[in-house]
Amino acid sequence: MKQNMLKQYIKQELPVLVVFFVAMALLIVLPSQIPEGKMAQASVLGPRFFPRVMLCGVMLFCLLGIAGDANQVFRNKQPLETEESATPKHYQSVLALIVVLMAWYLLLKTVGFILMTAILMAVSMLLLGNRNKLQIVLIPIFFSVALYLLFANYLNVMLPKGLFYL
Repeated sequence: MKQNMLKQYIKQELPVLVVFFVAMALLIVLPSQIPEGKMAQASVLGPRFFPRVMLCGVMLFCLLGIAGDANQVFRNKQPLETEESATPKHYQSVLALIVVLMAWYLLLKTVGFILMTAILMAVSMLLLGNRNKLQIVLIPIFFSVALYLLFANYLNVMLPKGLFYL
């Protein structure tokens, strides 16, 4: 019984472990690939800070998820919930999201960060099942403008302006 639960636990946690180890490898490699200019060296938060924070956050949440599932399986003796298998519609949504992300990347400099990010968010919300029209319009616009202003005014990182200039 315990061996069966252990096999099921490892099988179910494997994707989380893969994400954890990929994040760990990126934490080692990625920040060294980001150049630091003279202005960034004078700042407490250089260009390497946010990738490190994000990767550490990913690793932390992976560990928390693994620990929570381990507690459920081994301490509380409850089996992990089995996930439903993906349908062709799920694969179509993932493929559509990949296409939208590629379009965002290719058109970012031409069209601009604000408009492309708003479109990306709106399409993502639709693909994930949100049908509230007000949310689909307001959240992407607010988030895109707020993110642009945060990077431009407080972090001194210029994002592509494209068609719009703020």
